[in-house]
Amino acid sequence: MADEVRRGLTASQKYLLPKYFYDARGSELFERITEQPEYYLTQMEHELLAGLANELMATLRPHELVELGSGSSSKTRVLLGAASTPQHLRRYVPFDVSESMVRGAAQELLDAYPFLEVHGVIGDFERHLDRIPPPAGGRLVLFLGSTIGNLEPSARRQFLSAPCWGQKEGCCSASTW
Repeated sequence: MADEVRRGLTASQKYLLPKYFYDARGSELFERITEQPEYYLTQMEHELLAGLANELMATLRPHELVELGSGSSSKTRVLLGAASTPQHLRRYVPFDVSESMVRGAAQELLDAYPFLEVHGVIGDFERHLDRIPPPAGGRLVLFLGSTIGNLEPSARRQFLSAPCWGQKEGCCSASTW
């Protein structure tokens, strides 16, 4: 963290990486922002997911969902509510830098979906993907929203071109993702 903050504050155009704003309060504020009419992205995603959730989940029949940058997991609930989901889905892995969001979402999901095991992971998806448990059958990885925009262009290219979505060589095989 110190290296990234130092790099940002010593750059000619000062910056801090957005991941450092997502403590409990910052995450809560962001969730409130996404509920505003001006922030159309979240609303559009909900609509798109609602339109394809039943077909997607029935066709793919994943045993597990892994969501990078999960936040409150609000969009994932659309997929969890698909008609065929309880017949095959067994585990949801919310992955986020905000511990308070992962813990809160995990508890709500356990209450709402008794068939579901929730394994929350707190970490930075550029560094901690190896904390995700081994797959429990077919895995669907979700990378929803504008989270990719939180990365600098060079970091985006590196993350998207790395084996297993950013994991270190040997941490997994392409078949697990």
